[in-house]
Amino acid sequence: MGDNGIIFDLIRAEFGPTSLSNWKRKLDAGTPPSLSQLADLIEANSDQTMPSWLIDHLSDRLRNPEKKKKGRPPSKLDTIRSTFARYLYEMMLEQFQNEVKSQSISKKEDLPSPHERAAQVVKKSVYPEKSWRAVLNLLSSRK
Repeated sequence: MGDNGIIFDLIRAEFGPTSLSNWKRKLDAGTPPSLSQLADLIEANSDQTMPSWLIDHLSDRLRNPEKKKKGRPPSKLDTIRSTFARYLYEMMLEQFQNEVKSQSISKKEDLPSPHERAAQVVKKSVYPEKSWRAVLNLLSSRK
């Protein structure tokens, strides 16, 4: 029973929520700690000298605090609508591009380009209030 407690303490020291090595791995993987997690990390490890990677991260966070996004957050319906529009556009674009390749259609004056045709399909089914150019701009800005 005593050995289990020691093993648990070793695992907690290496992988716990206030473990310096755990947060080093998370930062390297691109997951920064929240401000409250940073406070907990500093408090729990106040008896140790702070490693340089933590000092660098703290300095960067203090110099460049995260800014809240401006504007109204998108609703679930808007998110679903834009996801469907993007999927439909990609599917139609691929279909129209394959059509052009298979039929050896060289730019006919009466036939719009594949990206324009795909945007027109999305416009008709998802965004009837917008022009096909506005639909293309909307899809390209939400990658």
